Amino acid sequence: MSWYNFPVKRPVATAMFFCAILLLGLVGWERIPVELIPDLEGDRIYVDFFRLNSEPEVVEREILIPLEEKVSALEGVKETFGSINGSNGSLEIVFEPGTDIKIRQLELQRIAAELNREQPRGSIINVGGQDFSMISRIVMTIQVLGGDDTDSLRGFVEENLESRIAAVKGVANVFVMGGAPKEITIRVDSDKCSALGISPQEVSATLSRSVQRLRFLGGLEEGSIRTPVILDGRPKGVY
Repeated sequence: MSWYNFPVKRPVATAMFFCAILLLGLVGWERIPVELIPDLEGDRIYVDFFRLNSEPEVVEREILIPLEEKVSALEGVKETFGSINGSNGSLEIVFEPGTDIKIRQLELQRIAAELNREQPRGSIINVGGQDFSMISRIVMTIQVLGGDDTDSLRGFVEENLESRIAAVKGVANVFVMGGAPKEITIRVDSDKCSALGISPQEVSATLSRSVQRLRFLGGLEEGSIRTPVILDGRPKGVY
């Protein structure tokens, strides 16, 4: 009996074969997680710190060593890498696979805040992780083309499109990529800072807190009308 006559001569065996394939497919569909775009998440968190006008030995003793001691008590920590360059330093924390990075990052932010309160004025301890949420949750890409340069196109998108798209129902975030955002260069006079008793780092931190870009805060829905709520933190007269 030739192989191509087998399905005709053995219909029961043929039906059982295809039923087995169907059963395997159903089991795989229930047990194997499949995503069109996988939810990516890093396995490490970075801590950057700065202590004003301090020697590297002081930064290591007052910030890096206490930070490493508290970090080592966290669950899931695999290894840490610390480095110091002058008054600045950084700590890289690598976690075991399967660790909830978001929970660990919240705990590290609490540790950093407590440690920062013990430091002199002007010290900074910042916690940051690998955020792949933007990459893993993009569902639509809109490309804007035109005869102007990429910087002008970016400015057009930020001023005319970003807030409108963010106001569409169901849209969580809008990210603008390409070109360089508008910026203002501020030169700090160190002599005037010394005369006023403040440091250039304090001026920079104050500007960072005060000057912001357009931020979409949400929307107000009245019937079928949705009104976007936008916080404009840009300085007047520079846009």
